[in-house]
Amino acid sequence: MGYERKTYELDLDEFLGHSGSSGGSGTFVGNWKKDGRLDVWLHPGARPAPLWFHGWYTVGKDKETQDAVIRPLRFNSLEKEAILKRRYFRDKRGQLEIPPEICPFSMFLEWMHQAIDAGDIDWLDEVFTFDEIDGDPMVLHSGGIIGAYKEDDLDAEDKSAMRKAGIHLKDVWRENCHARLNYVFRIVKNAEPALGCLVAMEAQALGDRVKNVISDRIEDVGSQKGNPFITPYCIRWQYDENLRFAQRYEAKAMTSIELSPEIQAAFDAAPPSIDDMMAPGNIKLLRTSFEGHWCHKVTPPWDEFFAAAEKEYADTPATEDPADFPFGANAPEVGTAKADVEMVKCDVCEEVMPITCFVCPKCATEYNEDGDIVKRGEVPNVEEKPKGRRKSAAK
Repeated sequence: MGYERKTYELDLDEFLGHSGSSGGSGTFVGNWKKDGRLDVWLHPGARPAPLWFHGWYTVGKDKETQDAVIRPLRFNSLEKEAILKRRYFRDKRGQLEIPPEICPFSMFLEWMHQAIDAGDIDWLDEVFTFDEIDGDPMVLHSGGIIGAYKEDDLDAEDKSAMRKAGIHLKDVWRENCHARLNYVFRIVKNAEPALGCLVAMEAQALGDRVKNVISDRIEDVGSQKGNPFITPYCIRWQYDENLRFAQRYEAKAMTSIELSPEIQAAFDAAPPSIDDMMAPGNIKLLRTSFEGHWCHKVTPPWDEFFAAAEKEYADTPATEDPADFPFGANAPEVGTAKADVEMVKCDVCEEVMPITCFVCPKCATEYNEDGDIVKRGEVPNVEEKPKGRRKSAAK
């Protein structure tokens, strides 16, 4: 017989403290990849959710020094998934087969692609400059933001031109702004069921491995027993940072692990809401950032990009004025965790920062999206530590 969730009722204290959002950072699973594996149970009452988002940047303020720092910003796409899935498909004329309809970020990226093709903007031009920080400004290039700097597609002449323009291949991953897919799971840790149901936003690569596990299990034992949302079973997530990115994730069914009363109790409670996490990005914040940091002589038609979204999302949180821009909005202060941002320690100086931060605000150590060091910062009188992944700050 398949799993059936019990009716969830609140006593008075629970009712008074109940919320439609996920609340504090304790509901998030954290950076499990540093341990290499995690045994999880998918909550039967919470299906995985695809989350498409563009990577961008915002200017934040260091809590202690009050200095301006650059932090990553996740802009959840407003586009239909069917269009996002075809974002790389072009006809013989170089036009997108299905152009974006509403997302200003996608519209801007397509405009940039066409501007480069037409020769209006060179593929190596600087187009955005974040100069609010001390020292050298952070610069984004035209080809970088549309993902044109892929090493396999570049010949010796291209690489030479990039070097002359001051563009380094090891750094270009930071500039790619195309929408990417993550999966949001709500899971229970097998080793820590008392934590209840946790939220995990994971790479598409892991999501694909989980799909394979479920498909294989259904083929083996049938659609009822193989469906973890009907007949729960434990799945082991694995991660090896030493492999190529596409091979780093693995997953497998751990059918020898039995469903314990503690896991069952976590299932019987309602899973946390992910509504805030899945909500549209702040359109006004994005437009303010785009226009404020644009540095090229060719001015994009900003009104054209944002008109549909501003009309569609008028009078919603997506078009609210970003608080205290550029400081504050969507940029957690160092040492302060937002609901969907895990705090970690820098591998070099152990400064606490959001896991989404690519550059340590204290020692300037740079990380890639997987948390690996790509450029070690300089910190006087700090013991040299081996190259590795950022550590969780939960301890």
